[in-house]
Amino acid sequence: MATCSPYQDSAFFEVLEPCQVCGEEGDHVKRCSRCKKAFYCSKSCQKSDWKEHKLSCNGDKSMESSSGQSESEGPWGIPWEEIANKFEIPNAILIDSMDYIRDSPQILIAKIITDLDVSPGSTHYEVTIIDSSENMTGVVFCFNLSASSLPYFAWQHLYAGNIIAILDPFPSRFPDEHGGVRIALRIMQASEVRVFKKRL
Repeated sequence: MATCSPYQDSAFFEVLEPCQVCGEEGDHVKRCSRCKKAFYCSKSCQKSDWKEHKLSCNGDKSMESSSGQSESEGPWGIPWEEIANKFEIPNAILIDSMDYIRDSPQILIAKIITDLDVSPGSTHYEVTIIDSSENMTGVVFCFNLSASSLPYFAWQHLYAGNIIAILDPFPSRFPDEHGGVRIALRIMQASEVRVFKKRL
């Protein structure tokens, strides 16, 4: 059984480029949500660069994810738009690799590779996932199985082969069975998760 930890691990966080308009650096610098190639520290910098950037920003037609799939197709055959619509967060950045976990709002898409681990009397449950970059990690649900997960997902759909979408994935430290520490993604409430049937 995992114990939910308050500590966030920085190992999964991407090192971003400085703002391409003013050169400012820091955690507030974000990628262009369409092409994922340009970096801006603020909306004003992004807006001032749009006239030039739009010539190379191909997010609506040929943008690719880290798995090499098109923007419209999305990972594992699920359209990006369908994933985003399930969360109803229009400005969320969709990612298919834990290598890109950074600032919110983000939605990570990954494949479940183990069925939900439910130990008798446990208050925390776990599945293992793999992303398009072949990173594997656990996803620990830090709320009781008796708690309703609807309308967001159904517990019985957390099995190998299905696709999980996680809002603002949070890498945390958990004790392992050998007395050490491992990293897993922590889920605090059902609204952070959606589950899709694999289509490819």
